[in-house]
Amino acid sequence: MRKIFVFKKLKKDNKGAGFFTVIVAVLFLMGISAALIYSSFTAYKVKLSAKKSNSAFYYADMAIEEIKTGFQKVVSDSARAGYENVLSRYTSSVSQTEIFKEAYAKSFRNFKYKVSDSEPEKNLFLLNGSKIEGVYSEGIKSFLSDEIKNDKLTITSINDAGNPTFLPCTQDAKGNVTIKGLKAQYTDGEYTSYITTDIKLLIPDVTLTGAYDVGGLESYMFIADGGFEAGNLGSVTDTTLEERTNAFFGELKVGNGRKFVVKDNCTVVVGKVDREETDGVEKLQTTGKVQISGPSNTSFTLGKNSTLYAQDIELSEYGNLIEDVDCKTFVADDLSLAGESKATIYGRYIGFGDGSNGDGTDTFNNAADSSSVLFPKRTTGVNKALLDLANCDSFILAGRSYITSNYNSDGVAGYSDVGMGSSISSKKEQLIYLVPAGYLGEDTDVTNRTNPTILKGTREDVVSQAGTQRQAIATNLSTKPLFTLKDGTQKSASDYGIRTANDIKTLIYPVVESNQWAVYYFFDFHDDKNNANNYFKDFFNTAGNDIMAYLNDYARIEGDASKIFTAGTGAITKNENEITITDATQRDLKGTTNELNQVYKNLCQTMNPQGAAEKKSPFLTLVDAKYLRNVINKVINEVNIGDTIDDYKVRAKSNNKHDGVNTDGYYVTLQSLTNNAYFDIAYGEYWQSVSDTNNFHLVICDGDVYLTANWRGLIICSGKIYNVGCSSTVLDSNSIQEEKGASIFTNSKFYTGNAVTPNDDNWNMDDQVIFENWKKNEG
Repeated sequence: MRKIFVFKKLKKDNKGAGFFTVIVAVLFLMGISAALIYSSFTAYKVKLSAKKSNSAFYYADMAIEEIKTGFQKVVSDSARAGYENVLSRYTSSVSQTEIFKEAYAKSFRNFKYKVSDSEPEKNLFLLNGSKIEGVYSEGIKSFLSDEIKNDKLTITSINDAGNPTFLPCTQDAKGNVTIKGLKAQYTDGEYTSYITTDIKLLIPDVTLTGAYDVGGLESYMFIADGGFEAGNLGSVTDTTLEERTNAFFGELKVGNGRKFVVKDNCTVVVGKVDREETDGVEKLQTTGKVQISGPSNTSFTLGKNSTLYAQDIELSEYGNLIEDVDCKTFVADDLSLAGESKATIYGRYIGFGDGSNGDGTDTFNNAADSSSVLFPKRTTGVNKALLDLANCDSFILAGRSYITSNYNSDGVAGYSDVGMGSSISSKKEQLIYLVPAGYLGEDTDVTNRTNPTILKGTREDVVSQAGTQRQAIATNLSTKPLFTLKDGTQKSASDYGIRTANDIKTLIYPVVESNQWAVYYFFDFHDDKNNANNYFKDFFNTAGNDIMAYLNDYARIEGDASKIFTAGTGAITKNENEITITDATQRDLKGTTNELNQVYKNLCQTMNPQGAAEKKSPFLTLVDAKYLRNVINKVINEVNIGDTIDDYKVRAKSNNKHDGVNTDGYYVTLQSLTNNAYFDIAYGEYWQSVSDTNNFHLVICDGDVYLTANWRGLIICSGKIYNVGCSSTVLDSNSIQEEKGASIFTNSKFYTGNAVTPNDDNWNMDDQVIFENWKKNEG
């Protein structure tokens, strides 16, 4: 009973319990509220942090994209400079790939930026010579828009230990540039985000072509490694290449009043062949020269829109070179006019040799590959030779003329060259490069001094004396002026780079009398064209009445001097009283020179402007010479007429004959079983058979070919073609196209059709500026 009472008492005594309960409840609710408030605040802070972090990344990422767009502008502007350079430099005449690359690289390296309109332009790239080593960070910032270009954004390199003012770059052999470790960092208060990446700037792969498409085998009439000759074996006929017909010759000689006529839209390559002995085919070296000489009606004529490639063009006696409109003539070395010869240029003439051996080096001392116009001493007639440029589009000479001796400075047999300052010159003009006689020796009596000087003694004695004389000349030149210009300015030898004995060159010739030598002392300007050009011009500006003595052997040059672009100066005379001294061109001809030198070398080897085959020739790159001889020998010794060999029926076989007399070698006539076309294969001399003229479409001969009547088809030979009676030629493209699959051919890639196909130049800017190693918020 006691226990129940206590319980009831407690039950009745509840004062403060409700209050306690309320307090507990309130505290509980307050805790929950605080937790909710804290949670909400934390979520807010997280969202705010994420928002600011995303905003920082957004600005860093936008900066990277704008930087990419800026470099795309660098690439785009450089490409535009490349194309503009191409368009201003004979784009319809030559392939311009190298010219584009040169102009592109130059513009790229020299790209400028401005921090503000009030400040001067600055270089974007840090250069070491022509190589790019870095890009200035300030220049990169100039690509950014005002929205993000502020103190919150920094553009640096990952390598903070380096120079903070620029980012390092690497450049590969092709010229592609990689900007290493660019870091774009954006800081907004305590929130930072950054992106690191490499940026690669690629040179666009562009192929630009011009007059290089020489066509496939089916467009050719003649391919003769040894050359073509007309007029020297009693021929009374002219030679004509019909429209859209091509030919290759190792050299071309036309004389005795004959004509070689190239009609419209043709290409003739007169190539300098350097062929090694291969598979029984003899070694061969040709000049690549066009030689036109003889009576006044001897000529070489190019029709409209035709093209001629040659190493040299030599006109003598009364020879004529005649071009029609829109022609293109590419010459590796010189155009020489002697006697009363005449060259009439209507289209473009480019003498593309600059004396650099065609290898792109910066030395210019190779006379054999330096294009100029020469007027040797007149040997026939009473009138001067004539270079008619009245209707030409442009006349370009990338080289200059040389004084060439068959003896070197030591009087030993061997070529020795002294570069002159002119691109258009006469033989007599060489006298102005002789050191004035007054500078020889030390005595005061100059009347006994001459240049050349006759010295006596052994060759060794003369070489020693000449060396001493050169030292004396150098001493005199350092103390005496050479010229006094019309304005009173005195010019010394040092003004033209002549300072030491090494700048004086001696050419030593043995004379008829025993132990006597003629020693010539010339100014030698080495490879400096500007010094040579300036000397030439100042000499003529101060020579007064003596000028005409040097111009006596010049040809008449008719035409607008503004169309003449030459690496050296030149004297142009229209008559005995009118003289114009042309300045050296300021145009950069190096790209044209490099490109055409390579094209010409390729044509001389393969007839493909884009394919080289060193020590070979068109005949060897086209014909399987070993197979040709094997087939002929097998047919001669084993196969009967009427039998087949390699899908061909043997129609005839015999010794080669001329007027019934056997000549050196054999020939076999084959008939295709697929199209019934006839062709002859031969070695030794091959004389065209008049009775079978209409049947033959193809002759392949390892040797010389003699044309005795009109011809239809194609002749390919390792030797020379002689025209001794052919007045008409007809291209037979269809038959040759069918015969290209014959086993006799090497299946050469060079003759499958048109060789040159330009690539797609619509390149995408996103492919030229690319990111590599892109990372977010990582070092």
